[in-house]
Amino acid sequence: MPRLGSSRPRSPAPPFSPAPHVRQDLAGHVRRALGRTLGVPPEGLTDGRAGLRQLGVGSMAALELQRRLEAELGIPVSLHVVLAAAVVDDLVDHVTARYERAAA
Repeated sequence: MPRLGSSRPRSPAPPFSPAPHVRQDLAGHVRRALGRTLGVPPEGLTDGRAGLRQLGVGSMAALELQRRLEAELGIPVSLHVVLAAAVVDDLVDHVTARYERAAA
């Protein structure tokens, strides 16, 4: 272990990448929460490229989804991101990043 003031350069930290199973678990959770919010079975929400607006997520549904995700996962979820997410995978990416940040 280098001492403070040591002239040895530190190697940069590797870029963050969540464990695949974490993202997969959170993707399933987001889809289930989205399904409950929209009143549709989550099995019909398997395409991560599906547009949230096309699925019926407007401002009220986005607010309900944001509150549901925060309550169920115990992490902050930005309403702005929920409203701005073009597709389901965008929302999954945001939730995964927030979850990993909270776990660190």
